[in-house]
Amino acid sequence: MSETMAITPTQPRRGWPLIAWLVILAVVGVILWRNSRPAVESTAEWLVPMQMQGRYLVGAANSGLSIPRADLYKQAKETLDKGSDAKRLRFAVLAGELSGPEEAQRVLAGLDASEEVTLLSRLYAGQKISPAERFTLETNLGWFGELAVGGQDDEARARAMNPARRTFFGLIAVLIVGFGALLLGGFFLVLLGVLAHMGKLRSGVVPGGGNGGIYAETFALYMVLFIGASFLSRFLPWRGLWLSGVVMLLSLTALAWPVIRGVRWADVRRDLGLYTGGIVDVPLGIGTYFSAIPLLGLGLLVMFGMMLARKRLGLGDPEGAGPSHPIIGIALSGDVWAWVQMIFVACVLAPLVEEIMFRGALYQHLREIGPGLAKWASVMFSVLVSGFVFAAIHPQGWLGVPVLMSLATAFALSREWRGSVVPAMIAHAINNGMSTLMLLTFAT
Repeated sequence: MSETMAITPTQPRRGWPLIAWLVILAVVGVILWRNSRPAVESTAEWLVPMQMQGRYLVGAANSGLSIPRADLYKQAKETLDKGSDAKRLRFAVLAGELSGPEEAQRVLAGLDASEEVTLLSRLYAGQKISPAERFTLETNLGWFGELAVGGQDDEARARAMNPARRTFFGLIAVLIVGFGALLLGGFFLVLLGVLAHMGKLRSGVVPGGGNGGIYAETFALYMVLFIGASFLSRFLPWRGLWLSGVVMLLSLTALAWPVIRGVRWADVRRDLGLYTGGIVDVPLGIGTYFSAIPLLGLGLLVMFGMMLARKRLGLGDPEGAGPSHPIIGIALSGDVWAWVQMIFVACVLAPLVEEIMFRGALYQHLREIGPGLAKWASVMFSVLVSGFVFAAIHPQGWLGVPVLMSLATAFALSREWRGSVVPAMIAHAINNGMSTLMLLTFAT
C-alpha cells in the first residue's frame, strides 16, 4: 500500500556490494559470451523473418494496389537470395511468384539435388505433380510450399494468399498506429521533461536508507538462482515453457535475503517499490509504455547502426543477423498450449519478476551509490547501469542491447517518479503482449 512510504528505516546495513558486483559482472559476462558465440543458426531464427518478409511482398503484389512486381522482386533478391540451400529453396518460390517460373528455375538450378528441388523444378516447368507430391511440398516447406503449389491447387493458393494479405495490410496498420503512438509518446516525454524542469515532479525513490549493499547482494543472489535453476532444469524429465515460469518464480526467493540479513520486510517493500498507488497505476503504466516508444525508436536506430558497422568492419553480413529470441521457435510450432504458456510467461511472470529485481532491488542499490552526486547524475547513472544489465542478460545478444536498454530506461524513469514498480510492470506487460501478439499474428 502507498502508506508504506512513511515507514521509518531500520538501522542501516551496508552489506557487501563489491562481492555482489563481482558475482553480477561474472554472470553478465558469461551470458554475453554465451550469446555471442558462433552457433549453428536454428531454422526458426531465419525462417520467421523470411516468412514474414515473403508474406509481406506477396501480399503487396496481390493487394490490388499499383505496386510493380519487379520492384518487389528486386527487394526480395537483395535481402533473401543468400545463405543455405534451405533458404534459397524458399526464395525460389518467391522468385516464381514475383518474377515468373523461369526465374524460379534459374534459382533452383543453383541448388543441390533434393526431393523438394526436383518437385519445384517440375512444377515451374509446367508439369503436373500428384496430390501426394503437393502434400510433400506443403509439409516440408509450409507456407512457401502452399504458395508454390497454388498454381495447380486453388485451395492451396487461398491458404497462401490469406496470411500474405493479412501480413501486408497488418504491417501497414502497425506502422500507422505506431506512428501515432510515437507522437503520443513523444508528447508525454516532453511534458514530463517540462514538469521535471519546473520542479513539479517529485522523486518517489527514497535513497539513503543504508540497505543498498544488501539489495546488491539480493540481486546477485537472484541472478545466481535464476541461472543455476535454468541450468539444472535441463536435466529434468519434464519439458515446456511452464518450466521457465517455475524457474522465474523460484528466483524470487532471493527476496528473503534482505530479511535474513535483518532488514524489516516493511522496509524491503518500501525500498523495492512493492506497493501500489491504486487504480491510477493502470493509466500510469499505459503512459509509461507510450513514453517508451520514442526511446525504442532511438534504440532501433542504434541497433541498425551497429549492424551496418558489423558489415563495414567485415564482421558479418547484417542481413539475418539481427537479435532473435528463442520464443520464435515456439510461435512456429503451432502448439496452442505452448502459445498459452508463452503468453503467460512473457506477459505476466517476466514483467513481475524482472521489474521487482531490476527496477526494484538493483535500481534501489544504484540510487544509494555516490551520495555526493547530483540527483540528476545519480538517476541517469542508475538508469543506464540497471538498463545495461537488464539488456545484457537477455538472449538477443549485443545487437539487442540498445533496444532493450531503451525500454528499460522508460521503466526505470517510471520507477523513479512513482517509487512503485507497478506502473513499470504494467508497461512491461503491455510491451511483451504487443510483441507476442505481432509474432503470433504475422509469423504463424
